[in-house]
Amino acid sequence: MSRTIPKDYASLISFLEKYTLNDKLADQDFAPLLKGIHKRYLALLTLLAEVETQANDSRLLQDPNFLQTHSYFKESISDIGSSYFCFIHGTIKPSKIMIRSSIETIIKGITANEFPNVLVSKSVFGVLDEAKKTAFFQRQIEGKLFAQLETIYGELCKDVHTATTKNMAHVSALNTFPSFDKQSSSEAKKIIIDTSRIVLAIGCIFYKNYFLKMHFENKEIVTASLDKSIKKYLNGH
Repeated sequence: MSRTIPKDYASLISFLEKYTLNDKLADQDFAPLLKGIHKRYLALLTLLAEVETQANDSRLLQDPNFLQTHSYFKESISDIGSSYFCFIHGTIKPSKIMIRSSIETIIKGITANEFPNVLVSKSVFGVLDEAKKTAFFQRQIEGKLFAQLETIYGELCKDVHTATTKNMAHVSALNTFPSFDKQSSSEAKKIIIDTSRIVLAIGCIFYKNYFLKMHFENKEIVTASLDKSIKKYLNGH
C-alpha cells in the first residue's frame, strides 16, 4: 500500500480532532445569518412537536392515512435541518440541494392525499403538475405558497445540475472547512428562510386544528415566523 494513503488519513484525523467553529461564530457577519435561520427552524420543530403530541393523544399516529402525510411533512423539516447544518459549516451547495429535497418532500406529502401515484413518480415536474390539481393547492392562499415554492425549486435545480460556474462549489480539500463567504451564505440564508417560512405556513394550514389548540408559548414561537396574511387566514379574518 502506498505510504501516502495512511499518511493522508492521519492528517484527516488530526484535522477532525482540531475542527472548530469558534472563529466562524466570532465573525460578526456570520452570526446574524445563523440567528435568522434558527428562528424559523425552531418554529418548524415546535409545530412538529405540537402536532405529534396532539395526534398521539387522539391516537391519530396509529392512522396509516395520517401517518403517510405526516411522515413527509416531518421529513421535509428534517431536510431543512440538514440544510441548516451544511450552511453552518460552509457547504453551501449541499445546503441548497437539501432545501430542494425539502420542497419535493412537502409537495409530495400534500399531493399524495388526492393523487397517491406521486409517491412512485420518477418525474418531479410531473408531481408539481399533479400538485396544482389538488383541492389544497387550488385555494388562493395555498396556491400562492405553492407558486413560491415552485419558483425557489426552479432556481435550486441549477445547483443540482450545475447550470453555470456560479453553481459550482470547487471543493478541493476538507481543510477549507469550516468556511464563510458572505455573499454565497447570504444567498443561501434567504433561500433557507423563505422555504422554511412557506413550509411552516403550509404546515399550519394543513394542521390548522392542531395549530389553534397549541400551547400559547409554542404558538408564539410559531407565529413569530408567519407572515401577517397567514396569521389572519389561520384565525379566520
